[in-house]
Amino acid sequence: MIVRPDTPLVPDTATYVRDASGKNGPMVATTVTRHGELTAGYVYAYARDVPTPEPAAFYEAEDATPSGPQVGTGHPGPSGSGYVDFQHTAPVTRDGSYLQVVTVGRSGIAFLGDAGKFVSLGRQRIAELSDDGTVRATIAYADGEGPVTLHGYSPADVSVSATGGRAGDVTYDFSTRRFSVPITPYEGSSSVRGEIAR
Repeated sequence: MIVRPDTPLVPDTATYVRDASGKNGPMVATTVTRHGELTAGYVYAYARDVPTPEPAAFYEAEDATPSGPQVGTGHPGPSGSGYVDFQHTAPVTRDGSYLQVVTVGRSGIAFLGDAGKFVSLGRQRIAELSDDGTVRATIAYADGEGPVTLHGYSPADVSVSATGGRAGDVTYDFSTRRFSVPITPYEGSSSVRGEIAR
């Protein structure tokens, strides 16, 4: 099973504009997964032929990611942005940097999906997702597939329940506000309905 985003990964508009004007900034390419009002933006950036790599920036109008620069925050974005940046903590390098940016839902939780996938909220893994004050996700499994570790951000510890499978112990890091939990389908089950609440 290939878990993929809604659209292909392509350079953002700012990269094309920089290249056309003769500037040699970082290559920034983006794609997205949307589940109703919840969005996950995936950004891959790498430095090109520049002596000192500069941080990359990406913008909502072009990339379906949050407004304003978000690279390297590691915490909730600027007030009102509604997004959290978890994975990029250093300037862009020639080897590349991968960043995932997700919507903070009504629950105050930013659900990152499958910790083992680049496209962690792709529909082939997270078949359905909503947040009405509780995060509700349907996790899809291939035949014979074992546990999937779900993860996300929450300002407080979370509780997790599962239907069609079993939720393992929740791990919560009070310093980063990150949580993770393994979800295992019952034998013969192709999906598990999980609920995450603060």
